Amino acid sequence: MKTSSILFLASALIATQFVTDQLPASGHDVIEPKRSLQRELKVESLVNPDQLNQALKKQMDLPFKWGGKSPEAGGFDSSGLVSYVFKELGFNLDGNVKAQYKKTEAVDRNNLIIGDLLFWSTYKAELSHVGIYIGKDKFITVGAKQGVAEFSITNWKEKYKLLGVRHVNQSNLIMKE
Repeated sequence: MKTSSILFLASALIATQFVTDQLPASGHDVIEPKRSLQRELKVESLVNPDQLNQALKKQMDLPFKWGGKSPEAGGFDSSGLVSYVFKELGFNLDGNVKAQYKKTEAVDRNNLIIGDLLFWSTYKAELSHVGIYIGKDKFITVGAKQGVAEFSITNWKEKYKLLGVRHVNQSNLIMKE
């Protein structure tokens, strides 16, 4: 990516400001940006959709493994998949679901772009799961029975609480020397 493109994207990301960026304690304390407090800018993703698609394809159908962080570990949990795939794309999103939430930037749910992260409450009433948005109401995550697979946001909302949608940002880039 050219330096001018990176600077433009960085300035677009900085220009999008929110009143708060706190971690929700539970499904009832969700803090989402209010549209009236957000500058109306089209923020382009730092994530290349084609590269993301290729990185995800390589992991499809790998099994769920609690604490799994790589194919060599025998599979992934949701945060392990996010960390692994984004590292291939040049981003540092190491850590569990809560750490990944804190490292990313809140966005309005109506402004999803490919590569955004969807944070869910699944087995407990707080952040417990993360997936990667791929467009058209679809995201990739690791299901306990399905392994790494594509899911519908609409269908998941019937079972689980969506706690937040977040962008990766400049601070997540791994600087190469």
